[in-house]
Amino acid sequence: MTSKQSRLPAPERREKILAAALEVFSERGYSASVGEIATAAGVTRTVLYYYFPAKNDLFIAVLESLLTQVLKYVAPAAAEADAHEDRARAVIGALIRFAEDNPRSWKIIFTQVEDTDPEVAEVLATMEEMGRQTALLLFAEEIDELGLDLDHPRTQVMAELLFGGAAQVMRWWSAHPEIPRAVVERAVFDLVWNGVAGVTRMPDA
Repeated sequence: MTSKQSRLPAPERREKILAAALEVFSERGYSASVGEIATAAGVTRTVLYYYFPAKNDLFIAVLESLLTQVLKYVAPAAAEADAHEDRARAVIGALIRFAEDNPRSWKIIFTQVEDTDPEVAEVLATMEEMGRQTALLLFAEEIDELGLDLDHPRTQVMAELLFGGAAQVMRWWSAHPEIPRAVVERAVFDLVWNGVAGVTRMPDA
């Protein structure tokens, strides 16, 4: 008799493999084997390779799926807020909610990948750069008032502090889940918003 597993439509089977990969990669990192993921997904290695010819293809597909999930949180939050400060607060809150709702996803986004896999490292670097640019866009008015553009060295330092600091807080929070989300959200927003507001114009901008 044909099993229910074998009758899964191709899109559903692909999603099942992605879900298993998310779980395994979050626990084992990029060193997880294709065999482990296939076992977790309940498929053979041959079936897994049919959908994803190599491990890096699978990992990249997981990252792309996670990016879509993040945007589903952030885009509505940004669109619903009118005032500049409210928009920044809403986006920060959306990211923190995503981290709380999807701890494994957040862990994978900031995973460390061996230098021997430049294709995956490039995708991760692109995602991080998108995060930095998003942080800058949230504070575009303040940056403009300082006489800076998005490519200025000071602006790039600010982007790294904003993005890197928020990411580190999320990693730390994953180890301290007893702290309420509202507390984390308020602390991150206050520090980020007041920190940017305190940046002063330099003679050479």
